[in-house]
Amino acid sequence: MPDSPPDPTPEMPAAAEPRSRKGLHRRRLILESAERCFGRLGYWTTTTAEIAEAAGVTQSAIYRYFPKKRDLFLEALAFRQEAIAEAVAEGIRQPGTTRDRIEHISRATLALARRYPDMARLRVQAVVVAAQDEAVHRAVTGTIDSMIEGHRALIEAAKTDGSLPPTVDSEVLAATFSALATQLYQALVLEHPMEGIADRALPSLLGMIEGRQGD
Repeated sequence: MPDSPPDPTPEMPAAAEPRSRKGLHRRRLILESAERCFGRLGYWTTTTAEIAEAAGVTQSAIYRYFPKKRDLFLEALAFRQEAIAEAVAEGIRQPGTTRDRIEHISRATLALARRYPDMARLRVQAVVVAAQDEAVHRAVTGTIDSMIEGHRALIEAAKTDGSLPPTVDSEVLAATFSALATQLYQALVLEHPMEGIADRALPSLLGMIEGRQGD
């Protein structure tokens, strides 16, 4: 990895954790605005002044919670992770086979990307930043690794309950699912025609796997 470019944000004291309801609300406003600004304008172009204006707060309020712009970018990148985790947990609780749960989770996470398009834009932007910033690189690759591992665990469960063939290569299929999810996020951001098949992509892929295994 190349060395990280210097962060123009001045050194500030350690971030303060909000304790009041008002503080938590202000922090959320800042993260929502950061997600929107970074997602639409990019990391290098966006300034903390623009984020502060979008959030309706002062720059000093941003620095209180996020001493550096990089800190704010990383927190914005993780901002929707709880919602994604909840969607996955809800999918795992669904009745039916593990394959059914995999399809439910796919639909739920795509729905989140459509509901929060700036989240999808930010995740696409983060890949560009990760090529030049070590901390962002760790965050992005960590997210990819977690996604692949989550898919692998579901595929193994599907092989166990018989909803996927036992001969399926779990590691390869998990990486394929994760790559497909990443490509669909890009299609959503770019408003590419591929986005129109997003909801059918995973079920079709699973169907092709089953058909191939049956040959």
